[in-house]
Amino acid sequence: MIFAKFKLLNTTYLKQKKQKTKKTLDISYDYVILINMNIAKDTLNKQILLLENAIAPINQLVEESKPTIQVDPFRNVDKFFDNLKFGAVKSETDYWTNLIPKDDAEMFARWVFAIMSVHTTWESNVRGYEIAMSDLSWTLSKDKLKQMIVKAKVGLYERRERGLWDLVTKFRENPDQFKKQDEETWQECRNRLIGTIYGLGNAKTTYALSLSYPTESQLCCLDVHLLRFMGHDLKKGHASSLKVYEEMENEWLARCNKYGISPNVAREMYWNKVQGRRNSRYWSYCLEA
Repeated sequence: MIFAKFKLLNTTYLKQKKQKTKKTLDISYDYVILINMNIAKDTLNKQILLLENAIAPINQLVEESKPTIQVDPFRNVDKFFDNLKFGAVKSETDYWTNLIPKDDAEMFARWVFAIMSVHTTWESNVRGYEIAMSDLSWTLSKDKLKQMIVKAKVGLYERRERGLWDLVTKFRENPDQFKKQDEETWQECRNRLIGTIYGLGNAKTTYALSLSYPTESQLCCLDVHLLRFMGHDLKKGHASSLKVYEEMENEWLARCNKYGISPNVAREMYWNKVQGRRNSRYWSYCLEA
């Protein structure tokens, strides 16, 4: 009896000791939920990725099947011509008719203006032209020419000096070479004169002729601003060749012919709009004297 009681006590003691020494891990209920959520999120992301990869070819087919919307590159220039008013065109045309050179001296002056216009603002262009025409002693002396160019402060000193001396020399030799010949088209005349004056390329040779024949010439000085307006985005800032220049020029000429307006007058009206002016006299007044 005593032995049985001792065995019972011993068994009870061992159970209590085992219960006291047993280690337990207390895990938060919220933490368990968070783990489950992360596992679910990871599974969901994998399923979404699989779904995206599955429908990617379908999306590509849908995009390829959509009709391509063609944007008219000439919409801005056509809108410009459509909005021209008869009264404004007539007024600008009459003004430039009065500025047609009356003799060789005035035609010479138009070429001087074109040379002064290269890579500068219209304000500097006018200032340089007025300084050049206020004292023509530079046409007789290279030293005087150099002094005048420096005084004008229009930049590109060497380029303008060489260009102006070319003009003086060749105009003195034969002023008629700067005029359109009867057997020439306007573009043939311009193309013949390209390279005659140092520093004047396609656009500025065209500009000189347009100023010399402001209402008659069938040419257009295509500067980079006008070309962009016409829908051309040129990486080099100018036409890559004379052929390309003529192709773009013909786009402008075709519209001028359609609306019955001089190409040069239309160009001046475009620049009047860009500058927010009613007419060209904000700069062309210097050609009136």
